[in-house]
Amino acid sequence: MELVVVLVAVIYPARKIAKIDIIEGLKGNFSLSKKKGKKRSPKLWKELRLNNMASIKSQRYISAIGILIVAIFCIVYAIADYNRDFYAFDDGYDLTVHYYNDTGELPPILPEILADYEGEGYISKEKNLAIEPNLELSQTAQSLGLDEQLEQMMADTKPQYIRGILVALENDGLQKLGGRSGEFTLYNQVQADPNEPLAQAEKVPYFDHPDQLEVSINEKQRSLPIAHSIDDLGPYQTRVLPFNVMVYTDFETYQELMEEVQDDKNYNYPFELKLKLPKGQASRAKEEITSRIENTITYNESFKVFTDEEIQAEQFTDIQSFKLIIYGIAAIIFLMNITNGYSSINLSLMNRRKEIGTLYSIGMDIQALRNHFSREFLFEQGKSFLLSVLITLGIMLGIAGLFKSVDMKALILYFPYLVFLGFAVLVYGLNLLIYWTGLSAILNHEPIDLIRGI
Repeated sequence: MELVVVLVAVIYPARKIAKIDIIEGLKGNFSLSKKKGKKRSPKLWKELRLNNMASIKSQRYISAIGILIVAIFCIVYAIADYNRDFYAFDDGYDLTVHYYNDTGELPPILPEILADYEGEGYISKEKNLAIEPNLELSQTAQSLGLDEQLEQMMADTKPQYIRGILVALENDGLQKLGGRSGEFTLYNQVQADPNEPLAQAEKVPYFDHPDQLEVSINEKQRSLPIAHSIDDLGPYQTRVLPFNVMVYTDFETYQELMEEVQDDKNYNYPFELKLKLPKGQASRAKEEITSRIENTITYNESFKVFTDEEIQAEQFTDIQSFKLIIYGIAAIIFLMNITNGYSSINLSLMNRRKEIGTLYSIGMDIQALRNHFSREFLFEQGKSFLLSVLITLGIMLGIAGLFKSVDMKALILYFPYLVFLGFAVLVYGLNLLIYWTGLSAILNHEPIDLIRGI
């Protein structure tokens, strides 16, 4: 009887202990009570991965957030770069003079300057128009879907109207376009693809046989009879935005119309002189013209002189400055990512010391452990990068859908991939180095020290 009692006392606990996982037993994570139905994976590595999923996910998201922030700034840069190219237009003139006065009369000094430079240029003045959309678009424009795009653009204006510009030219200049004094000439061309940069844009006929434009100037309605339409601006190439309507007339007719509608804002619009100059003469001509105007200008007049190089340099400087801002922000995010990544990675490894020590103690090869944990970390960092890329694409699609002025094609073409990929390589490469160094330091300890938490 005593022998039976001894056997029962030994065999029953032995059966209970035999059911304990080796790893959990060494960790001290066991109970001799009955299991409560928790399913455990039969695969060791999968079980270990599930046990540490919280720390694994934190490393994945910390890296992804840093990459995503830089990606957003890259998208903003892509939009700025696209807009610079979109609005860039070389009209072929080397010098521009803006002259302001409060009479609306053409300053005599401007024709004199134009004559002194052999007439290689022209003088103009512009006024914005709001044009009633009551004209039918040409068949070519409709076949390209421009009628629908025009309606979408006008949906943002209340009441709906098409943006236009009335341009005043000297009589000689107007005749070069085929127009005559006292008449209105319509440039009847529109951009085939509204999202294509202006300089490369293909033009197609805009309206179908237009003979009159209903316009609003200073909130007053007027009808402008169109004497004839043209499809080429000849020597008066200018930047024409998508769907903008360009109407040309002479200075006298322009001034009469402004007086008729009592548009005092007309005085805020400058007379513009454009000059073509021999190569390398723009700076000298600017000094001469500036000095000449200063000697004749009155107290109620003002002017500005620009060279083509100055305008282009300003545009280039703007985009370069923005690029430097992106680099600075990326550097700050990179430093923050290093700090957060270092803390997260080392905390994760410290939490897995017992696990690593247990695997080491049951005979698993140290190199096999190193390879497995390194592959696991690489896999998670790859998922982190993929996540940031997918979210970036989602943001780009959202921007393209919300803003009509930017399409997905432009975002893809102008996105700074080298900056984005370079930053990603730095972040993930450094994370891998931190992880590999921390893992090596742990594997240099004795298994019993790792299990005991020493």
